[in-house]
Amino acid sequence: ADGNDDDDDDDKNCFSGSMTVQVEGQEGDVSMEDLKIGDAVKTGADGTYSRVYSFGHYNKDHTAEYIRIHHSGSKPLEISKNHMVMVMKEEGEGGDDNDENNKHTPKTAMIPAKLIKRGDRLLTDNNSHNSSSNNNNNSSNAAGVVALVTDIETVIRKGAYAPFTNSGIIMVNGVVASSYVSLQGTEYVRLILGKDQHQQQQQQYYVDTPLSVQFGSHVAMAPLRVLSWITQIYKQESYNASGISTRVQWLYDFGIFLLSSSYSNPFVLGFGLILILLIAMPFVFLEHICNNNNSLLLFLAVCVMLSVVAFLRRTDNNNNNNDEDELVLKSI
Repeated sequence: ADGNDDDDDDDKNCFSGSMTVQVEGQEGDVSMEDLKIGDAVKTGADGTYSRVYSFGHYNKDHTAEYIRIHHSGSKPLEISKNHMVMVMKEEGEGGDDNDENNKHTPKTAMIPAKLIKRGDRLLTDNNSHNSSSNNNNNSSNAAGVVALVTDIETVIRKGAYAPFTNSGIIMVNGVVASSYVSLQGTEYVRLILGKDQHQQQQQQYYVDTPLSVQFGSHVAMAPLRVLSWITQIYKQESYNASGISTRVQWLYDFGIFLLSSSYSNPFVLGFGLILILLIAMPFVFLEHICNNNNSLLLFLAVCVMLSVVAFLRRTDNNNNNNDEDELVLKSI
């Protein structure tokens, strides 16, 4: 496959200061500026909430360009172009129309806001539609109301906020969105295979992997989620001069190194993804156990960890004893 180079994008703004969320235990909408680490925010129309454990970006004074997405629901969404939004798709799109099992099966996907176009379907909150039952552009869904995108424009707004939730999902202005940005501006992680230097406009050759950016980002953030849950130290988060969390900055920079079109190549990206999985997967497993309140698995996991520690200590003691015996024999 081939495509054009993406513009260099320092897309860290995420949501504008005009956006609001719903916080568990609080009446009405809460502005991004008033949202705090530890708050449980609404993530779906089915009434699910998820705790905010960090802000990737928190800057009240920053002025930036945002995409303003109007839809057939109520309030528009203002979001940076590479931040991901949930859209509804059909399993049968582009497939065999004669296969009844492959038609009209709804599924969701997280895609960068810049890829959204008129007619796309967003998943929105039931409560954000005062007269959704009378609106032909809205259709009910078990997880909320599917609203059609009606218009898209660019606006300049003050404030830049990127709340990270335990679920990796957040409902902003009544629209279900991701906690993450796509550093490549794509739905799936993309391997850059090369560039054609001979054409006036450089052509980039790539292949999209089966790994979605949403899944990869959520796995990569697992250590920070678990550590924030265990230590509770993340309530004292600090930010650099640009408003980027100092705990997230290194991960963002590492992601830019791996995924940006100027650095990415199959070998570096492959090694980086394997390294991230090796580091993050134990935290993902621990998180899964805790979230499902599986006491037996948690007990077994702790036993295994203690057994490994005991084995390593015993091995170390045996090595020390052997060294002492050798010294005694030599002295004799």
